[in-house]
Amino acid sequence: MKILYNKSQGVAIQFSPSEIKIALIVLKSIHQWCGAGFIKEVIDDIEEDLKPKMLPMINYHHVCSRCCTMIDDRVGNNFVHYVNGNTDEWRHHECHELKKNRP
Repeated sequence: MKILYNKSQGVAIQFSPSEIKIALIVLKSIHQWCGAGFIKEVIDDIEEDLKPKMLPMINYHHVCSRCCTMIDDRVGNNFVHYVNGNTDEWRHHECHELKKNRP
């Protein structure tokens, strides 16, 4: 943290990125004391930046509703995705032949 003082310009407090949580506490205290709207906007921006970012969860693997084997939708074009109301199923155009004596 740096505090810069100049008689003609005033006082500035500078926080490094590693001290952002301390800056947030200081800004909340100033906002509580004076209630300035622009300080609340900065507080909201900082809190939004501090929220953990969620990575999207993408499932590329599905089960064929006919032969119950795996479909990888990134590979090939031997499948169809059916969506109808509550029904959501994946099917091969032509299912692979299953091994004989399979349990």
